[in-house]
Amino acid sequence: MKKVELSDEEKNDLSDKLLQVKKGMKVVVRYFVRATENTGKYISMTGTVVMIDPVYRELKVMQGSDRKAMGIEKELPVIIPFDDIADLAGEDITSIENYLGIEKYPDET
Repeated sequence: MKKVELSDEEKNDLSDKLLQVKKGMKVVVRYFVRATENTGKYISMTGTVVMIDPVYRELKVMQGSDRKAMGIEKELPVIIPFDDIADLAGEDITSIENYLGIEKYPDET
């Protein structure tokens, strides 16, 4: 499967959502994982944001799992490049209009 290029509107929407992401927030991220240079697959992951890095354009997420119960103590965060994120949702993340208190289509009076 090839990576799908987001439209400008989708990119702006995603950018708005990324601005609302904070450390410690629970999120669901759908992102592209490369298998070869041109192919890969989309996976969705639920986890807790460890770090959001606007300089390197990366989101670091600790996956919510029961690994500790299996004896694997040290779990590493998943590093997701912004450019590979297809969609993002989470607690306290709403559409940017709601976030800023702007009506998308103000009543024309």
